Amino acid sequence: MSSSSLPLERFYIHPHNTICRYFSRSFNVWRTRLSWMIRSRSGWEAGLNDSSTVSEWFQDAKNELLGDYVASIWGLKKTLAQVKKDWAVVISSLPHYLTLVDGKMYPGPLDGSWVADDLVDVALTQRLVEEGAEVEEIAIKEKNWQPGSENRVINVISPYLYCYLAERAGNVLKEPFIPKPQKDIYDYNHLLHFHSDKVDNYASSLDVRMATAAQMPPAEMTWPAREWDPYYQILPADVSIDSDGTSHFTSYVNGLNPSEHGDLYATLEQVLSKMIPLFEKTLTEIRVQRREVEQPRTRSEIAKQASLPPAVTLGGRKIQVVVRMATTILTPDNPRHPGGRWHIEGMANEQIVAIGLHYFSNENITKSKLRLAPTQRGWDGVTNAFEDGNNSFAIESVPGRSVVFKNSISHRVAPFELDDPKKSGHLRILAFFLVDPGTRILSTARVPCQQWTWYIAQVKDVLVNFLPPEMVELVVSFLPPGGDKYLDPEDAKCFQEQMRTERMARMTGDTY
Repeated sequence: MSSSSLPLERFYIHPHNTICRYFSRSFNVWRTRLSWMIRSRSGWEAGLNDSSTVSEWFQDAKNELLGDYVASIWGLKKTLAQVKKDWAVVISSLPHYLTLVDGKMYPGPLDGSWVADDLVDVALTQRLVEEGAEVEEIAIKEKNWQPGSENRVINVISPYLYCYLAERAGNVLKEPFIPKPQKDIYDYNHLLHFHSDKVDNYASSLDVRMATAAQMPPAEMTWPAREWDPYYQILPADVSIDSDGTSHFTSYVNGLNPSEHGDLYATLEQVLSKMIPLFEKTLTEIRVQRREVEQPRTRSEIAKQASLPPAVTLGGRKIQVVVRMATTILTPDNPRHPGGRWHIEGMANEQIVAIGLHYFSNENITKSKLRLAPTQRGWDGVTNAFEDGNNSFAIESVPGRSVVFKNSISHRVAPFELDDPKKSGHLRILAFFLVDPGTRILSTARVPCQQWTWYIAQVKDVLVNFLPPEMVELVVSFLPPGGDKYLDPEDAKCFQEQMRTERMARMTGDTY
């Protein structure tokens, strides 16, 4: 039996992926920061055996750390002594990191994070820019601005609009929709499916809620109830992975009309295919560190093991991914992005185990960075980013860079602004949120399209074969918008804001 035919374990609830009140005994903020300060330098491998280069690294690190810490934490002598002590340990661990480098992929600043440059080739990136620009233009016209972004971040592909609503649980199919064979390489219309009047095709509201509740972690894991959202769920797309890692959508991407943007669907599949090895690296680290020990272990501790569990492979499997594309747009009138808040993606019922980000375009902005931090759960159950106030673990958001990290790591966008304040600028990013491949949740395969505009477009395509255009518009004008099966854009935005408000209240410990 091939490894791809065997069921995968649950990654979302693995001990090393769950958010705890403690960190590994070996987790040392200073050493981890020093290590990343070296490994994030271009060509650091060549300087490892050059004593003058290593001395230069030490001077840079000392200057930065002393400047960050001395005034607020320790005196100069004690701080310098700590830096020297940690430096020797860090330098001795660097050869191990060289053994982890795999082609263009290398370990990120924290365990469970991986980075790759130019994994997605230039031609594919250019297609992403061109095809994404068309959808971005539509999103701007429809004013799909990220709530709270003050019209700086446009949601080009938004998983938060048209999400699953528990109050409409009766609109969920009993069995996943099976699309017909694809007719053409850029034809993804076969992924569309709409509501029908065949009541027998739909599960009861109770069955849907029971199936959703089955995703709850075992009772012994004492999962905080506030991390479970009983009202909303973002919908992933189903994806089939060939044995060679090639990805194919088998259900529609929520927020991207397959009948209008088939070329972008094809490009998204190719980008995801390129990033699958990064996801496998992150899942493997979760698997390797999941041993039933009192506390999670670091990469250095794992390196001392005599044998390791096999690496995770997604080839030959079916996975679920949430797709998001967003553009930060800065103008002379709105020239600065203040940075995002610390967060992890999704709620417990969405089972998002890893985040994949691909930066594919920026223009006229200062250096932008993705900040990462370990996540800690307080005694009240509220999660917080464990950061030392100095933004220790930063990855520069350069075009062509792909980053994947486990979803128990908190992240935020660091502040940036226009480079030339007289001109506009932007930062474009594509995100894949990987649902735990060891389970299945409600997806677009079971929830028919809820977009009223998509449905009307299909109706028009049929009617135009029998009626003149003016008659088509007249007939469509008599159709009641939305109903109990579809949402018009304004209703969808209203539900999105309700979901955002409810979730922020939950995660900050307010009454929910």
